[in-house]
Amino acid sequence: EIYTVAQQPGDQRLDVAPLLAPSTDVRPVGDATATYCMSLSGRPYPQQLPACADSEELDWPQAPHWTPMRFAPSAPSGPMLNLSWSAEGGGVRIDVPAVGRDLTGFDRLTFRAAPDESVEGTQEMTITVVDGSGATWSTLVSDVSSALTQLPGTETPLDKVYLRQVLVPVSDIEGIDTTDVRQVRLTGVGESGNVYLSEVTLANPGVGTAMSVDLPNLYVSDATVNEGQGPGSAKIAVQLDEPTDAVVSAHLEANGGDMAAERLAAPVVIPAGQTCAVFDVPLEGDRLASTEATTDVTVTAARVSNASGADTFGRLTIREDDA
Repeated sequence: EIYTVAQQPGDQRLDVAPLLAPSTDVRPVGDATATYCMSLSGRPYPQQLPACADSEELDWPQAPHWTPMRFAPSAPSGPMLNLSWSAEGGGVRIDVPAVGRDLTGFDRLTFRAAPDESVEGTQEMTITVVDGSGATWSTLVSDVSSALTQLPGTETPLDKVYLRQVLVPVSDIEGIDTTDVRQVRLTGVGESGNVYLSEVTLANPGVGTAMSVDLPNLYVSDATVNEGQGPGSAKIAVQLDEPTDAVVSAHLEANGGDMAAERLAAPVVIPAGQTCAVFDVPLEGDRLASTEATTDVTVTAARVSNASGADTFGRLTIREDDA
């Protein structure tokens, strides 16, 4: 059996709730806990959200959404919502934005889901759509998708945690006013359960239109500095070859040179209209002589947004300056 993952073109979908970060439009109800998470545990540098899974229990080949990047292992990956419930009826309620309340212009309501790695067997949820008068329409996830069934295997690289699509045709939603939909409810079935959820969307099917995008090129510069005699920093330039009207962002990470520099990972933002930002790498200067004349630190840009990564690797060379 083959599973595919695809996203409809931006002009043919409405993102009701991306489920990437906390939102006042998404609320847990009943005996439910909704935790936003990202990445596997054990990243070298702290993440913005709790880890989705323990890397001691789930190997990276089993977690395609959270596989760490080789040269930027702290880069955030796979943010999503982890929903658990401890009694029948626990779940989340998602308010539909005013621009999306008329479903008649859309072909389908979709989201992505997977069982949490901590549970055994198939999970089940009820999908409920509520209109402005309080009338409801419901279906079980298992009636429209196999997303909450466990994938085959019992050990790495199988037994994967992998989000699959749940698709509800709008034409199947009956008995409510589909021109005035106010809420989507995802409710747990059974005394307890635990699932991952992402990307609640209204969409029309389409393949999009091939087009070229004129993006600036992003470069991470090299630098050479002296070690120094105490704590300091080395400045690494993150540059664009031309200004752009959009804000450019990237995750920068410094790895290597453990005796000369501290590991660092942080977001870098180049404001619209500008072409350069600075990434400061902390240095561990001292007065001790070393047998190595230089130490190299790799500085990597990952998750580049609104620019093309032309050269995303920079080298920071730290010179030993103690006799």
